[in-house]
Amino acid sequence: MNGKAGPDLINPPAMAEVPVNGCGQTGQSAAFQEALHVARVFPTSPTACRCADDRRFDVELRPLERRSCLSVRRQMTGNFLLDTLAKDDLDRIGADLNPVTLRPGDVLYDPGDDVTHVWFPLSGMLSVVSVLIDGTHVESSSVGRESGVGFIEACGGGVIHSMIITQMEARALRIPVNRYREAFDSSVSLRRAVSQHVELLLTEARQEIACHATHSALPRLARWLLVCRDKAGSDHLEMTQEFLATMVATQRTTISAIASHMKAEGLIRYSRGKIDIRDAAGIERLSCECYATMKQFREAMGQPGSGPSARKGGSCATSAVH
Repeated sequence: MNGKAGPDLINPPAMAEVPVNGCGQTGQSAAFQEALHVARVFPTSPTACRCADDRRFDVELRPLERRSCLSVRRQMTGNFLLDTLAKDDLDRIGADLNPVTLRPGDVLYDPGDDVTHVWFPLSGMLSVVSVLIDGTHVESSSVGRESGVGFIEACGGGVIHSMIITQMEARALRIPVNRYREAFDSSVSLRRAVSQHVELLLTEARQEIACHATHSALPRLARWLLVCRDKAGSDHLEMTQEFLATMVATQRTTISAIASHMKAEGLIRYSRGKIDIRDAAGIERLSCECYATMKQFREAMGQPGSGPSARKGGSCATSAVH
């Protein structure tokens, strides 16, 4: 770290609340930001925070846990896109990554908003919503710990053209857009990593188009449940039948019938918009080939395969930047 002594791993510094970016937000001290490279992030007491653009969400500033596994060379952030970055690139942006907690319904961006931050979910799920001329809202995709929000637009036109809203309670790391752009512009390897991730997203989008054109509703729903499980990093999913019907491109009554069948077979528990995955292997047997194909795409690009435990960083940390 530019010749400076590294952070104390045994006795990490206490968290201090200081204003950042001139917008009245509560942020971390310099010592906390530096220690974010090597320490795990855990929730404590939430601090209400209002962004400069007047959107509200709860930000949890999280003190550092003492690490017990000092022999581990590099811990994972918990976001798969960040975890594909070279160590130098992660070090370059690590001090500017701030942890936040998002509640269901929190809006990160409205269509036409300038990108102010790039977001990297660690858990939970965000919905990407297309807003039509007549005001109809259509959920067109979702983002979880496998990707990010704003990392493409930040280095392009700088404008988000969809609504980004929290679908399931989420933890995330976010970085101010100017700091992200500086790192992107100064690093060939970071630009390459982002380009490879965009390539992966395009490949998955093409596979999904083929899936909707070829496979029936049951294997598509089975695939989507597994995809959501992977994105959220949890067997517990909160999503309505309307949301599932939109993402699977079928009618709500069809979703209800298939969900009832899966529940009767002991594959899921389902009640009032809450789904618990009880038998992921059984659901995968019902899924079309596209789930396995997409999983192979990710593994080939250096991302973990599937499931809530995928790339948790061993027993030491699930969301450390080192």
